[in-house]
Amino acid sequence: MNMNRKSSLAACLLSLTMLFQAAASAAAPSEEQFPDPASSYRTEGLFPNVANLRNMSNGLTKPQVLDLLGAPHFSEGLFGVREWNYIFNLRDADGSVTQCQYKVLYDDQAKVRRTLWNKPQCADLIKERQPQPVAAQPVPEPVKLQAVNVSDQFTFEFGQADVASLNDDGQTRLARLARDLRDLAQLDRVQIVGFADRIGNASANQALSQSRADTVRDFLVANGVPAARIRAEGHGVKTRAQCPGPKSQAVIRCLKGDRQVSVEAVGAR
Repeated sequence: MNMNRKSSLAACLLSLTMLFQAAASAAAPSEEQFPDPASSYRTEGLFPNVANLRNMSNGLTKPQVLDLLGAPHFSEGLFGVREWNYIFNLRDADGSVTQCQYKVLYDDQAKVRRTLWNKPQCADLIKERQPQPVAAQPVPEPVKLQAVNVSDQFTFEFGQADVASLNDDGQTRLARLARDLRDLAQLDRVQIVGFADRIGNASANQALSQSRADTVRDFLVANGVPAARIRAEGHGVKTRAQCPGPKSQAVIRCLKGDRQVSVEAVGAR
């Protein structure tokens, strides 16, 4: 009889134990259950350092989590608890803001064992966004330049080397030459060579031929042609014209072609 009573008592105690365990299990909140945001002291949420959130992982200690996220936003305490909860505001690519709750669960060694978001899209909002591919810009076709030679000749009055002494509308033609050289896409060099006729001594004619070349050079520079591209030289007497006899007005007129400055330019357009 005593044995039956003891067996019945043991069975009753086992049943009560199982009932209490079931009740406790039913009363314990699920890990996926998040606290009411209204109970947080940061109900407005916090804009976190997203790079820090990406560094969250299992195995971190509470001090490490504090460094990354700061203190939890609810009153669950810091030590002796296994759950911290946060409210974070996360910005989407279009600038809109989603408020998310973030939970950190700790094991019995106070190390992170699991992290959860209350909304599936929250995990996507902290993922590093890949930059949009930039469409390749078409490579322009290289400009093909055509080599050109530009040349002209100018004559001066007898014994003169200034611009005003140019013959045959020389100033107008020289201005047109300067414009043509400026208009080139590429100017490589300009060679100017001055001459004098045979009348006079050699040294004076050499100086006169140089002065005439310098006059043409100075005019071109003043009208926008780069001086660094120009070389001006005097070559003394030019004896192309067949004008025999001593100095006379007729011989001077005949030697007009020898009082010359030639211009040769190389470039491209």
